[in-house]
Amino acid sequence: MEDAKDKCADTPSGIKVNAEGCIPDTDGDGINDEEDMCPNVAGVKANNGCPEIQPEVKQLFQKALQGIQFESGKAVIKPVSFPIMDAIVKVMVDNPGYKMIIGGHTDDQGSDETNMTLSKNRADAVARYMIGKGIDPLRISSNGFGESEPVDTNKTAAGRTRNRRVEFKVEFLK
Repeated sequence: MEDAKDKCADTPSGIKVNAEGCIPDTDGDGINDEEDMCPNVAGVKANNGCPEIQPEVKQLFQKALQGIQFESGKAVIKPVSFPIMDAIVKVMVDNPGYKMIIGGHTDDQGSDETNMTLSKNRADAVARYMIGKGIDPLRISSNGFGESEPVDTNKTAAGRTRNRRVEFKVEFLK
């Protein structure tokens, strides 16, 4: 493009530009589309161009770490967990651009193989609960990590309790 017609003459060569010669920023958030993980929704640089997750949602996810409970050694969700899970379902309903990544974790009691299977089955149980409440299965993924990502020591009962958890992370639909 000729610089006289180019609204962004200082754009380095070799970079994809729009008709005005500028690096595209479809959502106008100041983060060019090439670097923006959410190019159609205004976001913040700290979240790679995606919207900031509200503090109350972060707090809910933190509460869910120990609030979602299962029968011992099983992937059966205890009813005491339903209010927290229903709150997470509401977050998904209220934020249709969210994709939920569910991670199941265990302590180190039992074999690695058993723990990997148990953590995957528990994450899957949470996903099935959310799908049963109307969340599109394409907006949910679940993974088991077994005992591979402890957040505390496995040498104490309290540490093992913290390591047995379900984590929620949000990605944004493109």
